[in-house]
Amino acid sequence: QLLKLGEEEAADDLAHALADGGEVEQQPLVIPRGASVSDDAWRVSTPASIGSDCRLHGNIRATEVTVDERTELFGSIRARGDVRVGSGSLIHGDVTTRDGEVTIDAGANVLGDISSMDLRVHERANIEGTMRAKGELRLVQDADSEDEGEAETPPERRSDKRRAAQKNTPDY
Repeated sequence: QLLKLGEEEAADDLAHALADGGEVEQQPLVIPRGASVSDDAWRVSTPASIGSDCRLHGNIRATEVTVDERTELFGSIRARGDVRVGSGSLIHGDVTTRDGEVTIDAGANVLGDISSMDLRVHERANIEGTMRAKGELRLVQDADSEDEGEAETPPERRSDKRRAAQKNTPDY
């Protein structure tokens, strides 16, 4: 695939690493059959996974999209299913899904609108745009992960935790 794309140096590096029994430092770019890559958009009819520490220009169109950590995308994301934006990632565009859930992890930044069926945004994420959800809109806090462990907490202590949380919650 690399040779077809004119990436002779990358193909040589990959062949050298495989021939020496060494490990390839990074996964190569894999574009599935039937995909379309143009100046303005990357279109695939499968789920798309964008790795960590990437920098991409163009709109992403796929059935589902996962953006790993510390990735910067100059373009929008549109999917039919779920979309996840990882910690430390920056999206310069809208994030839209027709029937899925959008999840924005802690430290992620979206400079655009978000539209989805369900939306989960971490309290330490930054959204500079409008958020729309037809279903559930949930703000995820660090304390939510502690609540998931409540099954191990005795019932009498659970109510104490809830009362303490209510005392610290301001009335609006």
